[in-house]
Amino acid sequence: MVLKVVWPIVTSPAKSSLLSRTLPECPRLSGLPGVGKTTLADLILYEHLARGFEPVVMRENFAEGKKLFRKDRPQIFYFDDFMGVTFLGDQGAAGQQREYRAIVEFIEMIGTTKDKRLVLTTRDHMLQQAWGASEQLRDSGLIDHKLVIRMGDYSLHQRAEILYNHLFFSDLPSTYRDELLKDEFYFKIVKHDKFNPRLIEWLSTLRRLQGVAVKDYRAFVTTLLANPAEIWRHAYEQQISDAGRSLLLTLSSFGGRTGEALLREGFDTLHAHRAQKYGLQRRPDDYTSARKELNGAFVRPMLGDVIEFINPSVQDWLNSVVREAPENAVDLILCACRFTQLSQVWGFARSDQGGASRDMLARQIGVLAPRIAELAAAPRAVQQRDGSTAYLAPTYEQRLAKLIEIADEIRIPDALVPIQRLIERILVERQQELCPIDDMITAVREFQESKWPALQRFKPFFDESAGELMASAREHCRSDELRNLLLFYEASGAEHHPLRSELQDAYATFLRQSLSDELSECCSEGDYEGLLSDLEYFHGALGVDVSAHAARVAEALDEHREYEEQRADQEMDSYKEKTRMSRDYDDSIRAMFGSLGGSV
Repeated sequence: MVLKVVWPIVTSPAKSSLLSRTLPECPRLSGLPGVGKTTLADLILYEHLARGFEPVVMRENFAEGKKLFRKDRPQIFYFDDFMGVTFLGDQGAAGQQREYRAIVEFIEMIGTTKDKRLVLTTRDHMLQQAWGASEQLRDSGLIDHKLVIRMGDYSLHQRAEILYNHLFFSDLPSTYRDELLKDEFYFKIVKHDKFNPRLIEWLSTLRRLQGVAVKDYRAFVTTLLANPAEIWRHAYEQQISDAGRSLLLTLSSFGGRTGEALLREGFDTLHAHRAQKYGLQRRPDDYTSARKELNGAFVRPMLGDVIEFINPSVQDWLNSVVREAPENAVDLILCACRFTQLSQVWGFARSDQGGASRDMLARQIGVLAPRIAELAAAPRAVQQRDGSTAYLAPTYEQRLAKLIEIADEIRIPDALVPIQRLIERILVERQQELCPIDDMITAVREFQESKWPALQRFKPFFDESAGELMASAREHCRSDELRNLLLFYEASGAEHHPLRSELQDAYATFLRQSLSDELSECCSEGDYEGLLSDLEYFHGALGVDVSAHAARVAEALDEHREYEEQRADQEMDSYKEKTRMSRDYDDSIRAMFGSLGGSV
C-alpha cells in the first residue's frame, strides 16, 4: 500500500509552500546529520493528525508502541533516531540482537494492518552498522522503504524558506536579524555550498551567540558556514565503531577521495596499528563493516570504484580530529601506503589550522623518517591488466621538492635521510628516463630557496640539473616548459651563455613536436593569446624568428573569435530567458526577506 502524503515544507504567517511526494506506509528517513530528517518526519506526523490518526511517539524502545497498539483505530507510530544509543550502545551483542528482533517484529505487525503507519528516522551509518550485525534486519525488507534526504534535493527557494522560517520564529533580537538583511547577506547563506538546516538553526539561536556582538554577527555566520564540522562530532565520537573511525582517518589522508582498493590497503595498515597502539578490538571483517556503516552517512561510492566523503565538511571535521589529537598525524604517516598521504598530512600540519601537528611530526621525525623514505622512493610504474604501464603520482621530482620543504621547516638531521634515499632512486631512474622539466625546476627552486645549511650536502646533485633539463628539453618540450626554462635561466639570452644553444635546440623541438598539438588543444581566447605570448617571449629571449608561427596562431584565433560570436548570437535569447527567470526567482526571495524586516 502506498500513501500519498502532502506536507508543508515551510510555513510562516505570510505563506506556505507545499510539496507532494509518494511515501511507503513505513517510511524510513535517513540522511546527513542536520539535513532535516526529524523535521520532515514531524511534518508527516502532523499531516496524519489532520487526517484523524492517533499519534504514538516512541522514545525508548518498540515495546512502548506495542503496548499502545489498538486494532480499532487509525494510528501513526513515530520513532525519531530509532537506531540511536538505545540499540548501538553498551548492551552487548546479545542485547543488540534482541533489539533488532523487536524492530523486525514491530514492523511486521504494522505491515499486516491497513490503518496503521510507522515513521522512523535514522542516520545511514547507524543503519549500515546494524545491517551488518543482524540477518533479521537484512531480511526484513526495511531497506525497501528507505527515503534519503540530501541537501541537493532542496532548491534555492526552499533553502531561503528554511532560513526565513528559522529567523522568523527565532529569539534573535531585531538588531541581529537586520544584519542578515543588510546588503542581501542572506543570499550568501542560502547559496553557500555547505548550507545545512542544522547550521541555520545554530546561527539563528540567541544562546549560540553569547559573546558575539551585533557588529560581528555576519563574520560569525561566515565562519560557521566555512567550518560546519562540529555537526559531525557526536556521530564520530559516539555512534560509529573504531573501525569506522580508522576508515575515516584513512580517507582523510587521501584528501577525502580515493579508489576502493587503495582505501582498503590504507585502512588495513592504519587500523592494525591503531588497534595495537590503543588497545582496540579487531575483527576480520572490520573493513567491510566500516564501509557499510559509513556508507550514505559519511562516505559515498562514485563511478570507477571511487569512495569519497559525502560532504566537504567531513574532511573539515577530520582535520579538527587531527588538530585536537596530533598523534593521529604520526599514525597516518607511519601507516601511509602512498606518498600523497604524506603530502596531505604535512600540508594540513603546516597550515594555520594544523595546531600542534607540525610540532608533533617534528618531534617524531626520527620514527617517521624510515617510512617517509620508503614512500618517497617507492616505484612509480604499475603494470596494468592490459599489459600497459601506468605511473603513480606524484613524480620523484615532486616528491623531492616536498621533502626539501619538510626538512627546511623541521631542521632536524633525521629529515635528511629520506632526501638522500630519494636522490639515489632518481639517479637510478635517470639511466632509463629523462626528467620531467617543470617538476625538476620546482625541486631545484625549492632547494635554492631553502635556508637550512644542512641541505647544502645535496648541492652537487642540483648543480647537475641543468644538463638533465637540457637533455629532456631536446627530447620533448612544450611551450610552457620552454618558457619556464628560459625564466629559470634568466641569463640564457646572453650571446655567449653556455645554455643558449641548448635552449635554441629545445625551441626547435617545440616547433617540430608540440606547436601543432598545442594549437589544436586551444579552446578559449586566452589559450590562443597565451601561445602567442610565449612565441613573442621566445623571440626576445632567443633571438629567433617567430613571425610565421605567430601568424598561424593569430589566424586560428580569428577563426575562433568568429565562431564564438556566432554561437553567442544563437544563445543570447536562451541566456536572456534564463537571466529573467533567475532574476524573478531572486526577486521572490528578496520579497520574502523584506517581509521579515517588517515583522520584527
